[in-house]
Amino acid sequence: MHCYVWAFGTPPINNRKMATGNFDTASNLDLRQKQTELYRNIIGLVQSQSKSSDIKTFVHGISPHLLCQLLVLEVTSSCSCGRFFEQHPTIIEDTEGERLEIFLHALLVGSCKCIQLNPEINSSGEGTCRSTKTWLHVAAALGCPELMEALVNKSSLDVNKATSLYCHTPLSLAVMQTKGEMVSWLCKQPGLDPNVKSKKEKHTPLVDAILAEKYHIVEILIQSSKIDVNAKNFRSETPLVIATRMNNARLVKILLAARADYSIPTLDGSLPLMLAINSGSQVVKEFVKAKVPLNVLDSFGETALTLALRNTYTDIVAILVDGGADCRANPDLPALVLASSLGHMDTLMYLLDWGDQHPDQADTLGWTALHFASMRGSARAVGFLLDRGADPNCVTFELNTPLALAVFHKHFVVSELLQANGSDVNICDLDLDTPLHFATFNGHVDTVQSLLSNGANACVMNRVGATPLFNAVVAGCPDIVRLLLPHYVDQCLHAESQGFNYTVFSNKADLLFPVAKTPLWAAASLASKTGLALVHLLLLAGYDASCEEWIHLREFPTSLQVESEDGDKDKALLRELLIDSACNPRTLMSLCRCVVRRALGPGGHRKVNQLSGVPRKIKNFILLRQI
Repeated sequence: MHCYVWAFGTPPINNRKMATGNFDTASNLDLRQKQTELYRNIIGLVQSQSKSSDIKTFVHGISPHLLCQLLVLEVTSSCSCGRFFEQHPTIIEDTEGERLEIFLHALLVGSCKCIQLNPEINSSGEGTCRSTKTWLHVAAALGCPELMEALVNKSSLDVNKATSLYCHTPLSLAVMQTKGEMVSWLCKQPGLDPNVKSKKEKHTPLVDAILAEKYHIVEILIQSSKIDVNAKNFRSETPLVIATRMNNARLVKILLAARADYSIPTLDGSLPLMLAINSGSQVVKEFVKAKVPLNVLDSFGETALTLALRNTYTDIVAILVDGGADCRANPDLPALVLASSLGHMDTLMYLLDWGDQHPDQADTLGWTALHFASMRGSARAVGFLLDRGADPNCVTFELNTPLALAVFHKHFVVSELLQANGSDVNICDLDLDTPLHFATFNGHVDTVQSLLSNGANACVMNRVGATPLFNAVVAGCPDIVRLLLPHYVDQCLHAESQGFNYTVFSNKADLLFPVAKTPLWAAASLASKTGLALVHLLLLAGYDASCEEWIHLREFPTSLQVESEDGDKDKALLRELLIDSACNPRTLMSLCRCVVRRALGPGGHRKVNQLSGVPRKIKNFILLRQI
């Protein structure tokens, strides 16, 4: 709270060292008495609304020496008395009655109440400072141009002189007190510098007017030929940045019309236009109307359009696009792709319908809007993009397809939609994984069945030698294994692999096993009823357990070596099954079936029904229907 009231009636303090090092003398006291009386008379003159001629006559009678002397008040370094002194009068009550008398008494004494009531400071003078101003500051605060003109003509006072503590100039005080006529008069003075900054905030009078939303004052100031509309404050913010942060479209319009530089960024690299995105559509409209370049990239590679997209400001997106914003101003991040990645369906539709955007434009990694929509599982967005001509088989730089993304993230409806629109189910990525690899690892039976029905190759190996069957075994999915086995010949069943751990789509560096393992070993490692069922299925399909050296050496998976405490016998049964299968040869019927299936080749089950003269029962046996 400001110390607006000084002690009244306190006698002058004599024989005390001042902050300047001088002692109170009779001449100093006489000067303060004259200044106090002159201050009172000036207040009365202005309050009585005297004529211009009367003011000139009054000022003409003042001693030039008195006018040139600074008004001084000693204050403490921690109180706010100095601020009030330098800005006085701030309100009409400061020029009337007791409030005026209290101020005049402090001026007469030469120190504020905080010093007068503190004996230690009063005696030593330590921790004090001098607050000073000129008669021009008084005239400016009173808002009397006639008085200001008379004082300037009478004396050699500097219109740019700043107060000692807070660096208030006559112009900044006139702005602060909303004295429009005074501001206008000062701006016309040839020697005026309208860009003097305050001490702490480094605000120019223009910034002060902007912060107080004094529109008519702002318009007066910007008409000055000397005004710097781009002067920065202590945060390196220009007036345009400040007005934009204030969400004030009217001020932004005024500044842009005054040719404020819209290319000056803040300390963090943000341009005024970028800041406008969070300031509302009205502020953005002013930038568009002023023909500010809309496609400039900030230090983060963002455009105004991409920022609006990130914040889901659909109305601002429309304003920018209608104003000429290029959706591909940043080729590394097209607006359409960004909208899809963020799941902003309304914006996506707007850009395609009104932004004249090709649906297959991609970012730096080759991702299109369809890739992101498929990954997010947005059937509506995927359908919309496909209807607009998006390529269902477009690939990223890592050869990922929209179908692979949909399957990996378990979006069955989207995967069905993509397949219905021509997605190739056998396109593999850089790791040679196909959508079927992901579907089998995820254990999604319906997706596996759909992919197989659309011609997915079940016997393909990825970079680490894993087949979809291997992934299904690792995932512990007997139902999927049943769907896959008819597609394999017995020789393909033994494919070894370390297996990928598909936890994150973009990073498949993690391997399941330190060394390559067979599907039979992977099934046995489950050490459960599921593992037992999987081993049965593999053996029924012609898997040759005698080739598994680890069974003969009894080097079973660790999980299979110890029985559970509750007496579960599944592990024992599984070990016995493995040992029996490895020690006993396959049956003649099984071997014959293997030979036939080898002759037909991988995926040859489709040819079985074309065999003429073969009984249905034999065909079913060849097709592994019993499993």
